[in-house]
Amino acid sequence: MDREIVEIIGFFAAGMTVTAFYCTTMLTLRIAAIFANLLFIIYGSGLDLKPVLALHCILLPLNIMRLFKVMRERRRDLPLNIMRLFKVMRERRRDLPRNASTSGT
Repeated sequence: MDREIVEIIGFFAAGMTVTAFYCTTMLTLRIAAIFANLLFIIYGSGLDLKPVLALHCILLPLNIMRLFKVMRERRRDLPLNIMRLFKVMRERRRDLPRNASTSGT
């Protein structure tokens, strides 16, 4: 592969790493980290950078496993989140005045 193209891929990989640090949720962080790992694997293999290649070949499966864990937890917590939503809606409905004629005006 052309060296310039590989270096551009390296810059994209670095950008994805910065993006991963900027993420506010675990789900988006893991997705950005996986893309960064894939790009760094291409970069490391294209320029024969064995330490970079080894590091990201180790980190990629770890990030994939963590991504699946986050997705499993989100699915498990979904019924609880729905129940919390209904509870908040009930409380807000209870706090609303019943009708305008009983408000004392």
